[in-house]
Amino acid sequence: MKCILCKSEQIQVLLIVSIYIIFSTLWIYTSDRLLFVNIDPQLRESLSFYKGEAFVLLSAALLYLLIIRYSKRLKEASFAGEERFRLIADSMPSFVWTAKPDGTVDYVNKIFKEFTGLETYYDSSCIHPEDRAATETIWREAMQTGNQYQIEHRFRRHDGIYRWYLCRAVPVRDPAGNIIRWYGTSTDIDDLKSAKERIGGFWTAPPTDSSP
Repeated sequence: MKCILCKSEQIQVLLIVSIYIIFSTLWIYTSDRLLFVNIDPQLRESLSFYKGEAFVLLSAALLYLLIIRYSKRLKEASFAGEERFRLIADSMPSFVWTAKPDGTVDYVNKIFKEFTGLETYYDSSCIHPEDRAATETIWREAMQTGNQYQIEHRFRRHDGIYRWYLCRAVPVRDPAGNIIRWYGTSTDIDDLKSAKERIGGFWTAPPTDSSP
């Protein structure tokens, strides 16, 4: 995931780094001068030790601050992106859903909930019994191979009516090539299939002339 810090945050990071450089430079310069002062050797040795300890603690504290700020930015950006995705998904006329790498559906949009009457996709019970075996087989194959998932099957509406849907899903991978999430859509093709069946029923092949 690529994250670009906004301009104000870049300035804040540069400010923290600048303070660190200035403070550490002054600390080293001042502490080194103190070590050359005519003081007790044992005290000089203690000062040298604590100077190094203080420098390490300062570096660790500023590094921790940078990590915390950057992690917060990543979480905010991820949350904002997720919210935008769900807002767009809820405005789509098709089902929009996401799944974990193991195939567990973890999000469905509003149109899916309104159509099926379900809050999420628990199992294949909302799919026509005749289509469940093929759906599960093709989905398992997609999980194993990482290839795009596609199938036509019937979803049950909340009133018990089934309609045909074209379902597609693609995997999203991390830089190492591992699947981190599946994004899918299911589009209503019931009217299109009915129209094709009607056209097919009206059309008959022309007779062939078998005479020599």
